[in-house]
Amino acid sequence: MASFDVESLFTNVPLHETTELIVNNLNISHLDKFGLDKVHFRKLLGITAHHSVFCFDDCLYTQTDGVAMGPPLGPSYANAFLCHHEQDWLEQCPLEFKPLHYRRYIDDTFLLFKHPSHVNLFLDYLNSKHPSIKFSCEMQKDNQLPFLDTMVTNNNGIFHTTKERLAWEPRLTIGSMREPTPFHEARLVSGANSFGRHCQWVTGLQVLRSQSLRCSHLDFVRNTGKRTIIERHRATRC
Repeated sequence: MASFDVESLFTNVPLHETTELIVNNLNISHLDKFGLDKVHFRKLLGITAHHSVFCFDDCLYTQTDGVAMGPPLGPSYANAFLCHHEQDWLEQCPLEFKPLHYRRYIDDTFLLFKHPSHVNLFLDYLNSKHPSIKFSCEMQKDNQLPFLDTMVTNNNGIFHTTKERLAWEPRLTIGSMREPTPFHEARLVSGANSFGRHCQWVTGLQVLRSQSLRCSHLDFVRNTGKRTIIERHRATRC
């Protein structure tokens, strides 16, 4: 048994590559339900995923690549990227160290191998496949392996899981794991329901940095009562 973890998956997901993967693999019939085509859907993805703005040290910055932590599209982008590539990686993997069992949830993967020596061979193989993605691994100790919020025990080929007691209750559970599958178009397109909200947020920040900064500032304060970040931006003009 072994578990593989993608190091800093969200911030290493290549945005432009993943956007094209999502758009190219979408069925146009799913977009029709929302009155969209691939051209407009690509523009919406560009607005919501490619213009993540954050404040640090009293300055506003735009994240140029990688998925921002927190927005609802983050897990969908990360999963779409890995779903596409891991299918090819598994199909092309040499049989001599190919895992017997492969189950992933977001950036955590549970694997079974014929022999312990195959673990590092497969790890090196995965780490050679894409420049943006690097995996780390943890191997079983005393026939036990912690994975997500469970402890997996291998008792002569019979597996048992026990829930680990944590100070907090995670939302990710082992029951949600699944095999790599083709894109789930309906789930990706359903994100269109939240696009309007995010477009308004991003557009507001873009206007904030335009020549009409003062008017936008007054409107924003009047509607939200928030002025700290805006005033810092006006003062520093980073």
